[in-house]
Amino acid sequence: MYLTLYRKWRPADFEDILGQEEIVQVLKNSILLNRISHAYLFCGPRGTGKTSCARIFAKALNCETGPTPKPCQKCPNCDNISRGNSLDVLEIDAASNRGIENIRELRERVRLLPIQGKYKVYIIDEVHMLTGEAFNALLKTLEEPPSHAVFIMATTEAHKLPATIISRCQRFDFKRISPGIISAKLKKEANEENISIEDRALNRIAESADGSMRDAESILDQLLSYSNETLTEADVLSLLGRSNIQKMKKYIECILNASYGDFFIFLDQLISDGIDLMQFSKDLIVFARDLFVLVKTKGQAYPTLKIISMEDLQEYADFAFSVQESVLTGMILLWGESLQNMRYLSDPEIFFELTAIKMKQKYDRSNHQASPEIVSQPPMDTYKNSPEATSSPPVSSPVETKTAIATPDWEDFLKFLKSKEFFFYTTLSKGSPAFQDKNTLSILLPKESKFLVSHLEKKDKLDKLEALLKEFYGRPIRTCLTIGSTGASSDKEEDYQETEKKLVMEDPMLRETIELFSADIQYIEKKGR
Repeated sequence: MYLTLYRKWRPADFEDILGQEEIVQVLKNSILLNRISHAYLFCGPRGTGKTSCARIFAKALNCETGPTPKPCQKCPNCDNISRGNSLDVLEIDAASNRGIENIRELRERVRLLPIQGKYKVYIIDEVHMLTGEAFNALLKTLEEPPSHAVFIMATTEAHKLPATIISRCQRFDFKRISPGIISAKLKKEANEENISIEDRALNRIAESADGSMRDAESILDQLLSYSNETLTEADVLSLLGRSNIQKMKKYIECILNASYGDFFIFLDQLISDGIDLMQFSKDLIVFARDLFVLVKTKGQAYPTLKIISMEDLQEYADFAFSVQESVLTGMILLWGESLQNMRYLSDPEIFFELTAIKMKQKYDRSNHQASPEIVSQPPMDTYKNSPEATSSPPVSSPVETKTAIATPDWEDFLKFLKSKEFFFYTTLSKGSPAFQDKNTLSILLPKESKFLVSHLEKKDKLDKLEALLKEFYGRPIRTCLTIGSTGASSDKEEDYQETEKKLVMEDPMLRETIELFSADIQYIEKKGR
């Protein structure tokens, strides 16, 4: 008979318990110091090692070489406990043996001395399922236990236990196992089982397991029946009914930049693919959270990312910087509200579409209507070749002359940037440009843009910007970015920013978002830019 992975790879020693190092250390020390308690309470989420740890502790107490923190795994006592055949270790499922009669029977048996080992160990799984009368009956035994009896109670819902029971136990809270630990364990198992699987697929399984090693191993077991070839990330996503990260990115891009035609076509295709819309909404929240972390920490907190992998870090860092923080936090709140409503609908598809439309109306930054013509003076090169060039141009300061040369084309270049690279547009639209000469452009940016400029000054970004300048102006142009005051209009700009920030903060949803993420409004773009 086939043995499932989670049973085959169940921990056999304390060293095999992963992600619970503090608990393991306390249990081992209690054996070494001969401070073995009569009752233990193991609490925590499913699949985190509670029952396995209880069995290993029972083995450590009853090993022929023990009590020892390192059971031999070879003696009859160790072998019988591993097989579940020991007469001195009794496992009780409280979900099906929850009445007072079951506990009375236990009280009678607990008086009997151990047959093979030194201790009689009672492992009560899902102990929170016992009835109130059963708890009262168990309480008497916990108050006056025989010296040879040890009770280990495991539960996923410790809050349902009476305080009188908890107070008589040593409590250990098992935590969710990190995706990194789960992924490494799955990789080791896959190698031992000669399973060919991509690292990305392992990472996705670990992320989907929600901190449960058993759940992760069960998913891997299912995958083995899914395909005989190398298991891929796409296989995992298909099995779990989840979407991949590219679809999540495309979804946000459609909200921000796509025409309404392309937007509705994408939505229709997304729904036609048969993905779980509620799960997709949950994934979108986590994805937006990852993007927010990338922006706020400049990528330094990459180990905390839940969906974005190390291999894709640079790609999604660039994408994150192209989306405003307020947009990300606003989307997270809207998806959260959507999930609450979708739970109560028989057809969540309608509400999913309505939420998407609401986001599109709120965050669409593409210009789908014809913009009015902006009348401005021609570039200086044109001026020099015109008949009016016979008269002397007005005298002005060097800075004013340079700005006058750059400004007319600059507005057109910003419109060009908006359609090509929105991140460059949002950063440079705040600046004051000036051509030092025909092939050198200096851009003075305000102090609040310091963070964005540090990202833009990277070589690959500067190269891309200069390529766009060459494409627009038709000649190579070297760029110099500086931070400081943007001129005489800076005071007016500051007044405008302060006034607009006060108006924006009157929006209850935006104010709630800012408070939730301890964020701040850095800059408000003027309408029509």
